[in-house]
Amino acid sequence: MELIWVLPKDGASTTASQSVNALIFAPDYPVGFSNNSVFAARTYLFDDFVNSFEDTDTRTGQIITEYVSIATGEVVQGLGNDQSHPFKLPWDPASVAFFAGNDIPVIRYSDVLLTRAEALNELNGPSQETIDLINMVRNRAGATSLDFAGFSTESLRNAILQEREWEFYFEGNSREDQIRQGVMISRAQARGKNAQDFHVLFPIPQVELDANSALEQNPGY
Repeated sequence: MELIWVLPKDGASTTASQSVNALIFAPDYPVGFSNNSVFAARTYLFDDFVNSFEDTDTRTGQIITEYVSIATGEVVQGLGNDQSHPFKLPWDPASVAFFAGNDIPVIRYSDVLLTRAEALNELNGPSQETIDLINMVRNRAGATSLDFAGFSTESLRNAILQEREWEFYFEGNSREDQIRQGVMISRAQARGKNAQDFHVLFPIPQVELDANSALEQNPGY
């Protein structure tokens, strides 16, 4: 099965539910069911990411590039304005307002395939086995198969990282992936952010420092 490990959710419980879609879409978005609600918050994908997919890649079907506003009846254009929405989870017909019961994927089979491909490339460099693992993910999505020829360890590492971004966008993997490959800070700086090397770690919460005098705050905070 594609889903190997999920976090079970229950829309009838405010403590065991999730509000992913409620934190993505604008208040004038046409939600799936009358019992669905959204917050005022919203989540966007940049145009350059949306446009990076091949035309045949079915994973773009989980990106909302425009919608008709229920408030004005006009089309709200997301693509072209850096305001496309990720739509990885369907609307839950049994949700209670903001509280949905869709389980949250943690590990999918495609993650196993791409993780193995990454490990093999780091150990032995490019191989047909590694390319085949990547193509299992790409072929399922309707994307063009990669060819073994011409890849170096570095270029294949970059290709795997890109594949993970296409496959797992808005699933909580990107930060760890970029840290592992040493590109999180440089990418943030390229977007104009004041990112520093120490930002690869989060600050230790003050409550934890207060509770344990042997702890030291991570450098930079």
